[in-house]
Amino acid sequence: MLCPLCKENELEVRENKKGEQTLCCSEYKPMLADDDDKDSWQNFGECEFRIPFKNKVFGKMSLDDIKAIMSGDVVENSDGATIELDIDSKYFTKINFPTKKTKFEI
Repeated sequence: MLCPLCKENELEVRENKKGEQTLCCSEYKPMLADDDDKDSWQNFGECEFRIPFKNKVFGKMSLDDIKAIMSGDVVENSDGATIELDIDSKYFTKINFPTKKTKFEI
């Protein structure tokens, strides 16, 4: 599948040393900018597109969830929150949380 952001390169699933997976453009090339600073990660590729399978806000997603998002579907987690593709977002996804209703009494 072509990257929805650059529309030139293929998407691929990568796994880091911790075993965490990310769907990203083949031109997303993160590297340390400074070998002495372990927090200095920068993209040295031509495209920023990536969606991690483990989202700190939404929770963990499966490969099927990622495929659904990339197909334009909306995925719902066990808490009722939904996630969908949003190319204009910094994180390339949009998360919607369910409205909490609190009973009000006087």
